[in-house]
Amino acid sequence: MQQILTKGLQATAALWPPLERAYCFLDHAKAILANEWQDSERRATSRRGAIPGVVVRGSVRVMTAVKSREQVFSVEEVRPRDYQRWRELRHRLQQREEARRQQWRFRKNPAAYLADIEARLLA
Repeated sequence: MQQILTKGLQATAALWPPLERAYCFLDHAKAILANEWQDSERRATSRRGAIPGVVVRGSVRVMTAVKSREQVFSVEEVRPRDYQRWRELRHRLQQREEARRQQWRFRKNPAAYLADIEARLLA
């Protein structure tokens, strides 16, 4: 059994350093998200709650917050490498923003919002 384990560890030795770095990153992200030092963002009303930017931007905003505390990036590091993928991401983010804008318009004045939709359907 010892020989099998030794052979397996030797065969996968090159894979361990990147995994160790990944676990360090996850531990760091976990500490930031746990927010033990109470450095939370607050709403304009001073109440805690969902941060609209995280709701709209999702994982992009969270990863930016985690990584920007860790290091400063150069222009080359921030520039998109795959422009098609970047454009698709931007399109999805714009769709989310538009959906939130529509929800806000409905909550602000439901009657006017529904009348506008009805007028567009009948035109």
